[in-house]
Amino acid sequence: MATASRLRRRRPQRYFAGKVATAAHLHEAITSAEADDDLVDHTGRLLAIMADCSGMGLTLEHYPPASTVLQAHAHHLSRQTPTLSRYVDAAVIADHLAQKQPERVGCTLEHRDRVLQHYLAVLNREDWSETARAELASDSWFASNVAARLHLQAFTNAEADAGTEPAE
Repeated sequence: MATASRLRRRRPQRYFAGKVATAAHLHEAITSAEADDDLVDHTGRLLAIMADCSGMGLTLEHYPPASTVLQAHAHHLSRQTPTLSRYVDAAVIADHLAQKQPERVGCTLEHRDRVLQHYLAVLNREDWSETARAELASDSWFASNVAARLHLQAFTNAEADAGTEPAE
């Protein structure tokens, strides 16, 4: 469970995530075939923050290389070993893509849908689903909201096994 001090430490990142992505030339680094796990993880955190920082910093809508970075991140993510932080970041990004108009995430409709499907394919892989089920309670806020909106298998299968319906 997150403590108030930990949440306070995370809050300033929302203001600076876009500046970090721009200053670090993230769009150049993440499109490299040699992008390592640390770079992919940091990119996921920055994208998740930028997806959910309306009014607090640079959003995906106003980040010119958003579509390139999203596509490259989704591609690299598919070769990574699942972890809880990777799962949650990818789900937050996918949830944002699913809920927003394409221009609000810096993409065309076709590109947004293709990237969203890529994220969902990774999130719904059995190894990723097992990781999420092992580390997140099926009655958590995440499962009841983000995972339910995306119909993520990690939680829809768990609910089916328990004989309950997924939250809408």
